[in-house]
Amino acid sequence: MNAREIELLHNQIQKLHDRRFNLESWKTQTILLLDGIFGENNNKSRQIQKIEYEYSSWTLRDTSGSSSMDDCKRTGQDILEIAIRELENHELPKPAARESQAGLSDIVVSALENELKGWQFKQILQIIRENTEPESKKARITEALNTYGPGITTDILATILSDPGLKF
Repeated sequence: MNAREIELLHNQIQKLHDRRFNLESWKTQTILLLDGIFGENNNKSRQIQKIEYEYSSWTLRDTSGSSSMDDCKRTGQDILEIAIRELENHELPKPAARESQAGLSDIVVSALENELKGWQFKQILQIIRENTEPESKKARITEALNTYGPGITTDILATILSDPGLKF
């Protein structure tokens, strides 16, 4: 059974009900988690990526707006519930490797969120998601991190390495 993966997905569902819910942050964490479980660029991750909240004045005034925050949360929860049912009914290959990868993804995302400003975090995630060669991606990430000030990479690495969930 895929108990660890199911637990992680249930945790993401719980985050939908947090008072300080941030859609973009939740989407990023969820996509990284789903990619770790089901493989990169899977259908569930693509569906989460498509969830958008409209900030237009018409949407804010119209209670029947096409993409209210509640609709976004409901769609996210539906996708995760389908993923959970799939995990409950099918065994995935190599669960140990996937489990450690999913846990590490959570730790890295958390460290980036904690150490970077919002716009910096979004910029790094945008670079990570680009479909470019690893060397080019590494160079762009390095360049961006260097512009954020001295010590930021040390702070990120220290946050990752000191996380209690990190197992060696």
